[in-house]
Amino acid sequence: MTAARGLLPVAGAASRRSVLAVGIVLVALALAAAVLLGRWTLLTVAAIVAIAVLGLILSRLDIAVAILAADFFFSAYLSHGAGIITVDKGVGAIAVAAWVLDWAVKRRPILTTPQLWLIIAFLLWTTVSLCFAVSIKAGLVISLRYLTFSTLFFLVLQTVRGDRRKAEVLIKVLITAAVVASVIGLAAFFSHHVFRASGPIQDPNDFAFILGSSTPLAIYLIRWGSTWWSTLMWSLALAIILGCTLATFSRSALTGLAAAGLWLLVTRRLRLRWLLGTMALLAVVAGLAFFLAPQIVRGAFHQKTHIALENVNVRLGYYRVELNEWEHYPITGVGPGNFVYRFYQYAPAAGESPPYPFDVLGISGEEAYLVILAEQGAVGLALFLGYLAWSWADLRRRFPDDKRSDQLQAALAAGFVVACVGALFLTEQYYPPLWFLAAVGASLARGKPGAEAEGDGRAASGQLGTEALHAGAHR
Repeated sequence: MTAARGLLPVAGAASRRSVLAVGIVLVALALAAAVLLGRWTLLTVAAIVAIAVLGLILSRLDIAVAILAADFFFSAYLSHGAGIITVDKGVGAIAVAAWVLDWAVKRRPILTTPQLWLIIAFLLWTTVSLCFAVSIKAGLVISLRYLTFSTLFFLVLQTVRGDRRKAEVLIKVLITAAVVASVIGLAAFFSHHVFRASGPIQDPNDFAFILGSSTPLAIYLIRWGSTWWSTLMWSLALAIILGCTLATFSRSALTGLAAAGLWLLVTRRLRLRWLLGTMALLAVVAGLAFFLAPQIVRGAFHQKTHIALENVNVRLGYYRVELNEWEHYPITGVGPGNFVYRFYQYAPAAGESPPYPFDVLGISGEEAYLVILAEQGAVGLALFLGYLAWSWADLRRRFPDDKRSDQLQAALAAGFVVACVGALFLTEQYYPPLWFLAAVGASLARGKPGAEAEGDGRAASGQLGTEALHAGAHR
């Protein structure tokens, strides 16, 4: 089978038949809509366009997964709907349907990695922990979140299939979404609608986390821009993303970026001039923002400083509650999503801890790893850390004979560092970087499956990947 190229792969005979069948169904539905709507021309056209777009997405797994990855930048807008049925879950369902159609028609084998089995074990253990939950409803909501991001990992793995070009398509869509979200956040910030940049994602720290994790990928796109125009375009994208990250005033995101930059420098994955160039761009963006709107920047900075001083003691109090919950439920935890429902039961005495919010149901644990320890116990945390460790091993893999793939893997690894460091301060297991970056890295580390690699002159193999297994030592 010929490997897919960009967003317009060459379809095989089976694929062409499926597209023809989908087209016939779409035309039939469009005609039916036209008959039913009669004189409502505008609605008829809208129905036809909507059906055509849906058909295109269902017939193209890469488009469906790209949309799924991009929609996480706009969770505040897409998490609305009728009860549990929301827009973002609808996008996920469409992506799953696109994979089912792709798998049934093209008969591609399902690709697996050790991380995928660890994720499945983690989901099963979450089900066990759910039995100890006080609030089953909250437990089901959090379990569904884990299932959503596990599905993202699976779908990205099945889409990329070791092909760097497919990975780059997803990354370009992701960075484009990051730019759009950043523009919205900056507009809200400079128009005094928010004290810290947010909007597409409600919490500024969560917003900064997802933007910061995408920054190394934007640098990669600049490095490998095919024309001066594309280089300029991605450079502007990087400036906007960095500007919005700064406008969130998130210390966790900046700490993660600093850690990623240090790792890239120590391991020689990134030349010093690129790191210095990024830091200079960051300084220019910050200086420009202060020059254009000094009062807004000063006000946001003072507010953040005040909140940060108060948050230190409260954060430490949350950690104590999480550890107390784990001590009482060391194996299973108190159940997914139930940290807050057991909060007062295991909170220290009032004289021993700072005052807590009146409504604890609206708080998070402020630290991903301790939250998992409290809610899913030692077994749940071990499985999650095992998933992160195996993902890191793949992301550190080198490609001595392919400089571009090597630098892409380094960019993914740097973004993963930002995500893992950010998870030390926030409950960020509920956001895509820890799952999306790991899935792309795991796929690239193993190369293309044998049947798909034949088109590139590689020997066929029934195993997942032969290309990168001999790529060289880790660093």
